[in-house]
Amino acid sequence: MSGIIAQNVGRTSGLVKAAGGGKVLQAFYASSANQYYTATNGTSASDVTDLTQVITPSSSSNKILLIWTHWINIARCDLISASSFVCDFRRAIDGGATTDGLMATAASSQQYSHQYDGRSSGDLPKYYKPVITKQLLDDPQTTSEITYTCMFGKYSWGAPTDDGESGVENGHLTTMEIEG
Repeated sequence: MSGIIAQNVGRTSGLVKAAGGGKVLQAFYASSANQYYTATNGTSASDVTDLTQVITPSSSSNKILLIWTHWINIARCDLISASSFVCDFRRAIDGGATTDGLMATAASSQQYSHQYDGRSSGDLPKYYKPVITKQLLDDPQTTSEITYTCMFGKYSWGAPTDDGESGVENGHLTTMEIEG
């Protein structure tokens, strides 16, 4: 045999388990053509207020899949500094806790989406503008209403002299309840 286990043979022999869970129970989509920018550098994040979705899980064992796709603009730094840009999610459970930075919490550290390092010689572009997608499988363990909000922040280091506004634009947020 070539190492490929046929599905029927695999299940009857116990080598392959029948699929369970993972079924999409509800899905929501939001889109925004708005632009959100900040010149503030620091440890707090700004909300993308029109990319907020509300979902009520049907079981506390179900997971919530968040998929956020958008452009980011990172303003150019000068030749002795660098910038990082963070995209993350906030979860607010009705009557319960609010948690900022779900991706950072899951990874136990700040999760930079992109870094733009200006510490080089040569002619640098004014802006770095990629399209990115952030995905998170959240385990809220509740059947209460949950509000998810997209968030972003800019963090520069060095001695920036040309560190303008950075932000997000043209975003899409898909939220799905996955049977757990």
